[in-house]
Amino acid sequence: MGERYLFASGEPHSVLIDKRTLQAVPPMAPTAEDGAPLLPSATEVRKVQVDG
Repeated sequence: MGERYLFASGEPHSVLIDKRTLQAVPPMAPTAEDGAPLLPSATEVRKVQVDG
C-alpha cells in the first residue's frame, strides 16, 4: 500500500500480478490472529537487539 504515496495519480509503475488469474493483487493489509484488520495504532515494531 505504500506505493500510493510514491506515485502521482496515473503515473506508470510496476504492479504485482497473480499468475493464475492475470489480475492485479489487491492491496495487502496486516490482520490480527482472529483475522480482524490491524490499524497502525494497534501495532509496534520491536527492534532486534544485537549483542556486541
